Amino acid sequence: MELRLSEIRDIENIIKIINKGKEKLKNENIDQWQGEYPNKDVIMEDIEKGYSYVLELDGEIIGTAAVSLDGEETYNKIYEGKWISEEPYGVVHRFCVNLDLKLERKGSKLFNKIEELLVTKGIKSIKIDTHEENKSMRKTLLNNGFIYCGIIYVNNGEKRVAYEKIIS
Repeated sequence: MELRLSEIRDIENIIKIINKGKEKLKNENIDQWQGEYPNKDVIMEDIEKGYSYVLELDGEIIGTAAVSLDGEETYNKIYEGKWISEEPYGVVHRFCVNLDLKLERKGSKLFNKIEELLVTKGIKSIKIDTHEENKSMRKTLLNNGFIYCGIIYVNNGEKRVAYEKIIS
């Protein structure tokens, strides 16, 4: 199993995975990723910036995520709680697993590899946010040692629940 930087040749597979994720959220009546976002342009920008990663097993993409060490402006203000750490952190966005693959704990496998990547870069904290009704993502976060920290608001003003994990 290998976590690697995404390449342009991966875009179609990444979009397929994200679109399946969008469909799952829609079927669960969760108003997250129900518009144009994330789309091919966003993924292309992630690839160009070196943020987009895929987790592969035997040539098949298990999951995808954007991982940035550049901070997140919307995390500067957190409500009804506080971050665990003020140290440099990795932020994870556009986290999605391949729902067509029958492989257990895909999300956990992706988080484990992201943690390994961040440790090699000297980063000891991961921050992430999700829609408050996205129960499967929230469960995955808690099952992987993330701690609920409070509420943030993304650039369009929508409320998100925020989590952090200290890694070593």
